[in-house]
Amino acid sequence: MAIGHSLGSVVLYESLWRRPYPEVDLLVTLGSPLALPRGVFDLLDHGGLIVRGARPPGVKRWVNLTEVGDLIAVPRPLSDHFDGGHTDDAVHMAQVDCHTMGMYLSCGMVAAAIAPYLAAPDELTSAAAAD
Repeated sequence: MAIGHSLGSVVLYESLWRRPYPEVDLLVTLGSPLALPRGVFDLLDHGGLIVRGARPPGVKRWVNLTEVGDLIAVPRPLSDHFDGGHTDDAVHMAQVDCHTMGMYLSCGMVAAAIAPYLAAPDELTSAAAAD
């Protein structure tokens, strides 16, 4: 699982296009400006694609979440600019401070997206004991 917020989602996206393509079960982008024309989108490595972006080759599932009031994560929705069959939801979370990582991580939709990819505490203990 890989999670990127704001400009970190851009750095993460670019790193996932580097060979050898890393295998990632879940890519989560939060408050992402990936689709920003002439500022971010046009400068990205899209695997040779020019008009539309794409899910990086090693990524199995991509979830993008954007606070409706987040002025950094524009234009919306991300799925209008990227192919790859990902979940792309706009959520209402904050009246102010619409772009903080803490606000995104406190969102139930983020928790629901990442929960299946987190190890249960007893599995972590077993793995540590085995090492």
